[in-house]
Amino acid sequence: VVDGGDGALSLREAVSLADATAGADRVELAPGTYTLTICDGTRASEDDDNAHGDLDHLATDTLILAPTGTTATITQQCDAASGERVLDTVDVEIWDLVVSGGDTPTDGGGIRTDSATVVGSTVSGNVAGDDGGGIFATYLDLTQSTPASNEAGGDGVDTGRHAAAITGGSVGVLHGQRSFVLQDEDGQTVESHSISAG
Repeated sequence: VVDGGDGALSLREAVSLADATAGADRVELAPGTYTLTICDGTRASEDDDNAHGDLDHLATDTLILAPTGTTATITQQCDAASGERVLDTVDVEIWDLVVSGGDTPTDGGGIRTDSATVVGSTVSGNVAGDDGGGIFATYLDLTQSTPASNEAGGDGVDTGRHAAAITGGSVGVLHGQRSFVLQDEDGQTVESHSISAG
């Protein structure tokens, strides 16, 4: 069990231990906020050793992240210059978590994975330069979860071929709700270009 207040084991250490052991691994988080603060300061390369930036779990077995009680939050604190998502994994299950703050120039601002099961969780406030602002996954099972306020750049905001409604859109009305919308000069919605903004 990871408890940010007991000084025994950090979330990054728990994920590294899980990555090094065979079989599915369950990392239980005490309720609270876990802030990822070890940044390398550059988008030049992606590390896969879990030393800084995002949490890396690249073993082929399943990583299960769940709180011991009510919800827990994992947030990326690295600035946009660092280009770090929150979680980079092969197979993940996320239960009752909030995943936020990821900002990467590639796919999956919050989570990049081959397979994800997300239950009772919120993935919000993440940005991807390409596809999958919140989650980029080959297989995704969302159950009672909310992907919200994530942005995906597609081919780039400057190209007009993106799904970044907050950055590249304008205020409009969609389904009776005032929001940022991708729209033309007449206020008609335009097709987004991304695999998924959520």
